[in-house]
Amino acid sequence: MNQKPYVLLIAPHAPPRNGAEAIQVRRILKELDIQATGRLITVAPEAASWVHHDASLELKLNHFDTQSLRLPFHRLTSRVFMSQRFRLFHMPDSLCWIQLQAGTVIKQLTKKPDILYSRSFPLSAALLARGLKKQLSIPWIMHLSDPWADSPFTLPDRRHAKLEAACFEQANLITLTAQGQADFYKNKYPQFANKIIVLPNVMPDVEESGKWVQHLLAADDRLHIVFAGSLY
Repeated sequence: MNQKPYVLLIAPHAPPRNGAEAIQVRRILKELDIQATGRLITVAPEAASWVHHDASLELKLNHFDTQSLRLPFHRLTSRVFMSQRFRLFHMPDSLCWIQLQAGTVIKQLTKKPDILYSRSFPLSAALLARGLKKQLSIPWIMHLSDPWADSPFTLPDRRHAKLEAACFEQANLITLTAQGQADFYKNKYPQFANKIIVLPNVMPDVEESGKWVQHLLAADDRLHIVFAGSLY
């Protein structure tokens, strides 16, 4: 009988946080808990953050344990460090401090993981995983939910391009959410194209959802809009 793989999952935005990334992590973690064993690396709750705690997203795990990274005097220091006054130091984002926690993660491991899986956003998860891969010498799957150096919401900075290129080079597999995103990065990094695959968010595509609407809605039907949080 084959032994289940031991997975080290880096996901700062994990349940019970409420947000688009946390919901995706919840779905994947629920399945991983059946197929594997492992450890979830997340961060301690921030004193002030747009990613709020949501008890309805609590997930009982049977084969995964959780390690929460934190700063000294976390509620105070995280709130200060994440402020806009320190934005120039947020490379690649306000959780950049977690990339310095690779040693802390390794010290608390009870066994060497078989595989490393990082979920980004936030992008700092990829940099933490990069450090762990270097020290543990294990395969690394890097998932990017959003563009990195080429994002219109990222401040122009050569450091983003340098970090992105290093992660694409060192990751063993790179998963992206859409085919257009994959095509963009395959064109940008043709030398790494064979490592790039699409892992879509658990959402219906446009054609499929369009057929549902045509079938379900009549002229006198009411349209219900449900706000699920994190509406930009």
